[in-house]
Amino acid sequence: MHRGLCIPEIVYLIFSELRNLFPKPARDKTLAALAVTCRDFLNPALDTLWSEQTTLRHVVKCLPSHLWEQSVGSSPRDEGQFYLYWIRPLFYASRIQTLTLNCSDTRHDAFPDASVLEAIRAGLPHRYLCPNLRTLLWRSDEDAQLPFLNLFLSPNLESAAIIVFGVSPPVPLDLSILSVQKLNFHIPGNSSFECRSTSSLVLRLNRIEVLSVANLDRTALQHLSQLETLRSLELFNVDAEHIGCSSSVAPRRALFPALRTLKLGDVSYSGVNKILRMLPPSCELDSFTAGIQLHDPTMFSEVYTLLVDSLSHATLRMLDIGLRSPTAGFPLSFDSNRSLVTLFTFQNLQFLRVCSPVLLGLDDALAWDMARAWPDLTILSLSSPMGNASDLQDAPVLTFSGLRAFAIQCPCLTNLRIDVDASHVPADPLATDATTTSLESPLSVLDVASSPIGDPDTVASFVRQLFPPP
Repeated sequence: MHRGLCIPEIVYLIFSELRNLFPKPARDKTLAALAVTCRDFLNPALDTLWSEQTTLRHVVKCLPSHLWEQSVGSSPRDEGQFYLYWIRPLFYASRIQTLTLNCSDTRHDAFPDASVLEAIRAGLPHRYLCPNLRTLLWRSDEDAQLPFLNLFLSPNLESAAIIVFGVSPPVPLDLSILSVQKLNFHIPGNSSFECRSTSSLVLRLNRIEVLSVANLDRTALQHLSQLETLRSLELFNVDAEHIGCSSSVAPRRALFPALRTLKLGDVSYSGVNKILRMLPPSCELDSFTAGIQLHDPTMFSEVYTLLVDSLSHATLRMLDIGLRSPTAGFPLSFDSNRSLVTLFTFQNLQFLRVCSPVLLGLDDALAWDMARAWPDLTILSLSSPMGNASDLQDAPVLTFSGLRAFAIQCPCLTNLRIDVDASHVPADPLATDATTTSLESPLSVLDVASSPIGDPDTVASFVRQLFPPP
């Protein structure tokens, strides 16, 4: 055997590549065969084989079933023999670094019966079943499963996503969860209970870097705003009344000093306004996502102005805005003021997605202005309510000729979704633009939204010439 294969670091690198080369069944068979090939391959192969698990079934199979199949008149437990039962399962469980237990994934039978979990908790000679676990996804829908969550909250855990449905008792989280760097914690279905449980947990987080939660109270949100480690924050369904600093407590330093990514889901305009006003002028967000509820669809222009006033013009790379409003009683309309122009201030955008409650009023001239303002775009998605601009008198229409702007000005564009009139196609896509080059385009997705396509073959030919495939 080559001497290089006797160096564990090299063998681990080779086996990690094997994990990506084969589908799971073939990969597992290959790693299992390598584990029995020679002593030098044993630990690297087993570590790679067991590092990612989507079920506890394989660990449970290492235990004798009589541990949870108690019968009447069973003999007292032999503690010495009982400890020996755990040598083999812990030999493998200690190698698990990523564990996904998803109740909705019926393919993997993630959770054993409650009797099996109780036998594991009662007999486990150590505090944690997977002491070297780094990443955990726990998605359960039964109260009986929740008490066993602490078996996996080891001090080595770095990232945890805990989503629990139908929970009525308090969530008994091990204190080790407080050391995680990334946490996604949700208890859907009971907003008041979720707010209390989540806020109580958040108040004890002092080193968190990436956090996704819902229904925080004012005190918990204020605590997060003081953390110097928080880089990414995702909030859902936050009550606008809970946003902002308490009038009795003055901030000791700039709020959210390290925040770079902010995501807000199902938040009112008032709530978004309050959160963005908490950001200091020095905050250098590079990504902002928001699902904003508008009681009046005509408020969309106010949202654009708020973004320009609150977000960094120089550092913002990703802007994803979904504007939702009740449609009943509001006729279909279009933005006659070209409010998108307000966003041209963010000249370094690479990702822009806007879901508007009104037609955006796009035309060829505005397409050229957008392409010149955002030359670094890789993804552009502009969607409007169902309906065509042609349904409204005097509404502007973007034609295929306007797509030339993106072909010329946005060389990195890979995904384009835009309301465009696909019923008419110019004879020559490059006829009026001598500046167009013959370079290959990375564009892989072009979505014309709700526009009917008059002649699919002609449209395909036009797009292929305008955005030459590699």
